Amino acid sequence: VGSLSSPVPGLLLGPRALGLLLLASIHRASACPPRCRCAGDLVDCGHQHLTAASLPRAFPPSTTEVILQANNLSSLPTGLFDGLPLLRLVHLGANPWHCDCRLFYLWAWLGAQQNRRAYRDLRCSGPPQLRGRLLLYLGPEELQATCRVAGCSRELGAQLALLCLLLFQALLLLLLLLRLRRYRALTHKARLTTQDLLLQTTPPAD
Repeated sequence: VGSLSSPVPGLLLGPRALGLLLLASIHRASACPPRCRCAGDLVDCGHQHLTAASLPRAFPPSTTEVILQANNLSSLPTGLFDGLPLLRLVHLGANPWHCDCRLFYLWAWLGAQQNRRAYRDLRCSGPPQLRGRLLLYLGPEELQATCRVAGCSRELGAQLALLCLLLFQALLLLLLLLRLRRYRALTHKARLTTQDLLLQTTPPAD
C-alpha cells in the first residue's frame, strides 16, 4: 500500500502556531533597530558612528520621526524611507554627505518633502567641486556628472591596462621571433660547417 504524502508544514502546525508565527513576524518588523533607541514612534540612531553599510535597513512601519544626525553617513541606501508612510521628519545634520550619484535617492526624497525647512542647511562634504553646496539646491546633472567622471576614469584605466597588456604580449612575440630567427641562423651555420667538415674528411675518389 502506497504511503500518504507528507502534509503541508503550515497545516501541520495548526492555526494557533501559525498565529504565533504571524505575531512574531509583526514583532520583528516593529522592533527597535539595533544601535538605535526608540520612544513611541521616534527612532533615535544619532551619534552612533553609523555608515551607509551599518545603517539599519528598516524601521518600524509606524515611525514618524528618525534621528540620524552626527553619524558618518555619506549616502543612504535606496528605498530606506519608502516603507514608512507616517514618516514626517528625519534629522540628517552633521553627516559627511558625498554628493554623487549614490546620494540621488536622498536628494529625490528631500525634494518630495512638503516641509523642506528642516533640511535647508544640509551641505555636501565632497567631492571637491561640490564641497559646501546645499543639497536642496543641487541639480540632478551635478550628482550624475561626478559618477560619469569617475566612470570615465575607471574606463580609461581599464583601457590603459589592456593597452599595456597588448604591448607586453607584442614584445614577447617579437622576442620569440628574434630568438627563432637566431636559432634558424645558427642551425643553418652549423649545417654548413658540418658539410664543410664532411667535404674535408672525405678522401678523393680514384
